[in-house]
Amino acid sequence: MIGKKLGQTRVYDVEGNAVCVTVVHAGPNRVVQRKSTEGKDGYNAVQLGYDDQAKEFRVSKPLQGHFKKQGSALTKLVMEFRDFSLEVDEGDTVPVTVFEPGDFVDVIAKTKGRGFQGVVKRWNFGGGPKTHG
Repeated sequence: MIGKKLGQTRVYDVEGNAVCVTVVHAGPNRVVQRKSTEGKDGYNAVQLGYDDQAKEFRVSKPLQGHFKKQGSALTKLVMEFRDFSLEVDEGDTVPVTVFEPGDFVDVIAKTKGRGFQGVVKRWNFGGGPKTHG
């Protein structure tokens, strides 16, 4: 399942304890391609696309050809998952209802947050004599 981080907040359990949570918009994921060992791929996997609002000029030409070959709409992000337990076909939408309230999920992200940093750490400034740092 592909999603977008919306922010962080806290929720309170029944005893009144604050629990930090990350709010993720796990949007509608469309199955772009299904790979199997019986086909020419040689392994089982599912390609999911996220955010169908992609404009054509924002998608690379190779990806446009991939979407055209599969007959699916353009998406902003495509990821492939090998361990996919749902039985889906190409063009199906994977709903967010695969999660139950209270489920824990493993999250993979692009970057690790480092908080508010100075220019030396953030942009690799040299700290020369007239940069005051």
